[in-house]
Amino acid sequence: MASNKFHNELLSISGFSEFSHQLGMIPNSRILISEVIPAPKDIAGHLLIEDGSHVLEPERLTYVK
Repeated sequence: MASNKFHNELLSISGFSEFSHQLGMIPNSRILISEVIPAPKDIAGHLLIEDGSHVLEPERLTYVK
């Protein structure tokens, strides 16, 4: 039963930070890598830029303390 409650609460929360706070934890984030790359077609479409335009691609680690 507790497993279902946890799952339902997780689905109703809007993000990692809010979920962490509800569990009494402190959310943190660290950028591990950040590269300039040519935008793939699907990403360019979402950003309303030309295919191949330069975009920043970060790799981020999120964790709780």
